[in-house]
Amino acid sequence: MTRRKIPWVPERVAADEAGLRRYEGRQCAECGGIMRFVRNNACVNCKSVSDARAFAKHSRYMMNLDQDGIRVSREVNQDFISALARERSHIQ
Repeated sequence: MTRRKIPWVPERVAADEAGLRRYEGRQCAECGGIMRFVRNNACVNCKSVSDARAFAKHSRYMMNLDQDGIRVSREVNQDFISALARERSHIQ
């Protein structure tokens, strides 16, 4: 995969040529971290937080747990599955 070389970020170019996934770049405006991904120049810390938020948001749809934290079977959970299907298809 050919990536665009960005001459004003020599650390990123050097990391890309070395085959690294991350490099130390400029400080992030959001979190203050300096580790960035070579592929898209995104902050490693902010990406981790973003991924964790997305997982937490969507994981509640993937699992329906009872009071003890045990996953409820599909037969017991049919109403929840039907409601979720209606929500996803935007049919109320």
